[in-house]
Amino acid sequence: MNKIIIPIILGLIILGIGYGAFNYYNQAQMLTVERDRIQEEKDALQNENNSLKDKYAALEDQLRSSEDKYNSINQELTRISREKDSWQKRYEDISGERDALVEKLNEQMKNVQVQQPQPKQSAPSMDEMYGSEGGGVPSSDAYWADFVKNKVDLEAKLGNLTQELMDVKGNMALVDKQNKELSIKMDDLNKEKEALERDIAFKTRTLDIMSRDLVKERETRKGAVEEMDKIRNENISLKRELVLTNKEKIQIQAGMDKLTETKLAMERKIGAVENILKEKAIALQDLQDELGQAVNDGTNKAGAKTSPVELPPIVVKPSVAGVSGLRGEVIAVNADEKFVVTDLGEATGVRPGMRLNVKRGDQKVATLEVIETRGEISAADIKEFFSGATVQEGDVVTSE
Repeated sequence: MNKIIIPIILGLIILGIGYGAFNYYNQAQMLTVERDRIQEEKDALQNENNSLKDKYAALEDQLRSSEDKYNSINQELTRISREKDSWQKRYEDISGERDALVEKLNEQMKNVQVQQPQPKQSAPSMDEMYGSEGGGVPSSDAYWADFVKNKVDLEAKLGNLTQELMDVKGNMALVDKQNKELSIKMDDLNKEKEALERDIAFKTRTLDIMSRDLVKERETRKGAVEEMDKIRNENISLKRELVLTNKEKIQIQAGMDKLTETKLAMERKIGAVENILKEKAIALQDLQDELGQAVNDGTNKAGAKTSPVELPPIVVKPSVAGVSGLRGEVIAVNADEKFVVTDLGEATGVRPGMRLNVKRGDQKVATLEVIETRGEISAADIKEFFSGATVQEGDVVTSE
């Protein structure tokens, strides 16, 4: 009975181990497919993020250029305003000077009308026609000559002031026209600036959303990695159970070998007893001849030989050893998420789970654990810092 139960128990144990290994294989395949899908989504989001960053930088450059134009136009407008104020002041000065000249001319005209001599009925005397000394120019002609000369000078000055005033008005009109054109340009630049600010705000919100999606995807990937670690630990436990089962199998096989040896020894003893019985039977044959009785002794040879059950060997694959002597450098650092990107990839033998050291000179800065690899680069979590230092781009990365 025990000989039948032991192979059944061993078969059930092997079936259980095979079922667990099959489930582990299926789960590992599902997690691998899920990891590849997440990686593809991550790459797509990363490419879109890089594109948005490039667009954001271009928009910032365009905004800075627009702001420079806006400042230049503001400076030009300020200069024109100052020039306008200067022309306005000059216009007011010329207008005041013109008004003063007109007023002075009017006063001279009034004085002329007051001082003009009344016509006489009789002819003027010699003293009236000439000066106090004979042979001079008549005093009235001299006065009128000075008056006409002053009037001509004043009219010339008035004409010059009027022309200058017209020039100032023309310049002011030109300044007003330039001011209006600059105002229109400023309005266009303000509208363009507002559009750029709205576009930049939209791109910034998009970048924030993508950053949150990347963080969420990374957390999801961490969950998948933790699940893989859990399954890996379960696999290690199953391997240990398998080793224990193999040991129990060996012990059972040794027990069966001992039972077989005991059985053979008993069979040998039974054979010896049978030989003795045969000798006794021969001796009794003589007595039977004398007594006339036939004594027939029958012996039953029992016992079936049971062959041990052979089980298929179970092979446990050894883990892959790490690669030593590697040397690279940190090419990117994410301090918030505590992971870095190095220039050591699958081409150099780096695999997920490997431990790397970060050094700056002769000082050890931190330790890393590789979580994902590509052909020429790999991503690793920062596991531990040393001496209060932080990982920086350009730090040396070596394998343990």
